[in-house]
Formats: sequence, C-alpha cells, structure tokens
Amino acid sequence: KNNIMRSSCAHHHHSCSSTVASSTSSSSSPSSDDGSGDNNNNNETDMNMEVLKLRMEQLRLRETETTPLRVLVLDASLPKQRLGLNFGTQGDAKRSLNCGTSMGEGDIPLGTKFAMLGMSPTNKKVLPCGVEVEVTQFEVNEDGSTFVELTGTKRFKIDEQGPYLDEEEIPHVRVRFIDDDKACGSLDDYIPRPGTDSFAMMESLRELVDNEEALHELSTDLDDLLEKWERLVVEGKREQQPNHLELIKSHLGEFPDVKSFAKRAVWVCSYINPIPSLGVAYEIRPALLMAPTVGDMLRIAKAGLELSITKMSN
Repeated sequence: KNNIMRSSCAHHHHSCSSTVASSTSSSSSPSSDDGSGDNNNNNETDMNMEVLKLRMEQLRLRETETTPLRVLVLDASLPKQRLGLNFGTQGDAKRSLNCGTSMGEGDIPLGTKFAMLGMSPTNKKVLPCGVEVEVTQFEVNEDGSTFVELTGTKRFKIDEQGPYLDEEEIPHVRVRFIDDDKACGSLDDYIPRPGTDSFAMMESLRELVDNEEALHELSTDLDDLLEKWERLVVEGKREQQPNHLELIKSHLGEFPDVKSFAKRAVWVCSYINPIPSLGVAYEIRPALLMAPTVGDMLRIAKAGLELSITKMSN
C-alpha cells in the first residue's frame, strides 16, 4: 500500500532539484594562455561564484525550512476548514485513509499535526501542495469507535524528494510552508542567471503577475460576486443544515481586507467549497493550492464564484 503512495506522488515532483544541481557547476570559460581577456574571465568567475553561493544558500534553506510531517491523503483542504472523521470499531485500528496513509492507533493527542494532501480531480494523482492540519477534537465513543476533528492551519508544498517511510514504516513528507500572502510558486527554486533570456522572461512575468492594480481589481470583483452567491444559496434554500453559511463563516472568520489578495482567495474557496459540503460549486480547492501566483489564486476564486452562480441560476 505504501508503494501506491509513492508511485502516485512520484509523478508530481518538480524537476527543481535536478535544475539546481546542474546549475551549480561553474561554467566560466577557460582563461587563454596569453593573459588577454582575464578581466572578462574574472567577471564571469565572480558571477559564477555568486550563482554558486545562491545555489548553496537554496540547498541550506531547503534543509532548514522543511518540516517532517506524517502524511494523510484524503481531501484537498484549506486553512481554517474543519474536517470531522468517524472511524468505526471494525478491524481498522490504524484508522486508514487513502494511498496507504493512516492516522495511527490509540489515542491521538490534541494538537498533533499532519500533512494533509488531496488528489487531483482529473487524474487522481496525489497533489504536491496541501495544508497542515492539527487534531482539534478526539473522542472515543462507548462502542470503541472514534471521532477525530482536523483543522487546517498553513498551506505547504512538499519537498522534491517526495514521500518517505520513517523507521516505523509510516509515510511522511518534508514540507515547506507557504506564506499566507503568497502562492505556492513563491517556493520555486529555479532562479535563472541574470542576463539570460529566461531571466528576462521571468522578470517580465513577475511584473505582469504582481501588477498591484490588476490584483486590486480582481480582489474587488469578489465582493459583488460573493453577495450574489450568498443570495442564491439562501433564497434557493440550498443550505444543507440550519444556518449552514453562518457555521462556515464562524470557522473561517472575517472576510479579509481587499488588499489581502491571497488570504481573500483562500477564504472564498474555503467558503464556496466548504466542509460540510454545500454541493453548489465545482471543486476548486486543488486548483487554488496549486496556483503558482497570487493573481492565479484570485482568478480561481473569481471563476469558482461565477461558475457556481451560473450553476445555481439555471
């Protein structure tokens, strides 16, 4: 079973590590015998030393900035979402989930943290981006069955090496946490050399991506759409339980300020793809977790609202 976890994850690793490794080799041209061109070579060597230092720093950060966590494969969840799991008494003491992952036997202390990964809705492969969850409720019923509540805390991206088994043969991953104001692309390792085409392209893409005005416009668009969406849910009696939307909001807290672009996108996706499910929107949480830029996160949130509004209006 654990091999399933490995193979399903294997397809998703980015080839960053190989890019980093191959880029570390110094590529200064050999100096000519007559001593001419030494300045050029010195400049180039300096530049390569800089690149090398950058690479070494990246490798050091990868070591210091990754956190090992026991991995659970179940749902693409988001920060602040609460997932309640019921485990019966029959023959599954390990509390098994998907892909050979499990929560483990016996009592699980409150505050225990796991790495929660979902699967791609299209090809069912395990996603490399997920959310750290912590145990916020643990109850043993009289018949021996258990209830566990997991609450999402921080988004993360798993390290390139992928899942591994610890000494007890339990699947783990090393994760790098994503800043609440950023997208998962902010962790991409590959930094092209200044002066190359790919560097120029990355710079222009970044300007395109981080254009404050465009982000502000996308973020503002969410207000009217949210209002319309809520009206359709309530007036169409689509809540699955009394005060369903209020319950979800009590988990998620206040809708973030218009300038908190990434936080707003996460809030919207958590609200329209909630736990417990409403069944009125397409599943957009995997797309949000995988979005490389904050602009993409906002576009996914906006498209999710628009599609859901269309779905409910028909």
